[in-house]
Amino acid sequence: MHASFLSLLNELPKRVDLQHYDFGTDATPPTPAALHDYVTNVFLSHFRAQCTPSTGLHDGSILWENLQHMSYANFRRCHANLHIPSAGVDDPLHTLWSALHHSPVKEVVHADLHPVL
Repeated sequence: MHASFLSLLNELPKRVDLQHYDFGTDATPPTPAALHDYVTNVFLSHFRAQCTPSTGLHDGSILWENLQHMSYANFRRCHANLHIPSAGVDDPLHTLWSALHHSPVKEVVHADLHPVL
């Protein structure tokens, strides 16, 4: 089962032909709670270990003054390399743009976002 998750998360060793890969016979956790814990830990360790390159994300090309007048379409184009899918009403990039676009105080936004940068 562990190797199946590695395959799903694209963490199998390079150049392994899946037709010849031995996925093993590791035991499935015995209870739904144990299975939940196992799957949660596999995904947590995967996403904590990933270094996501964001080329150009913090290159200084978007100034606060520009952001106050930038359309959402331009904002989305500037962040296209992140490949964030548009999600209609719940679009996270639109939510970020809206919050930044309508916030009058740069220092408050910087203070809120600086810990996550």
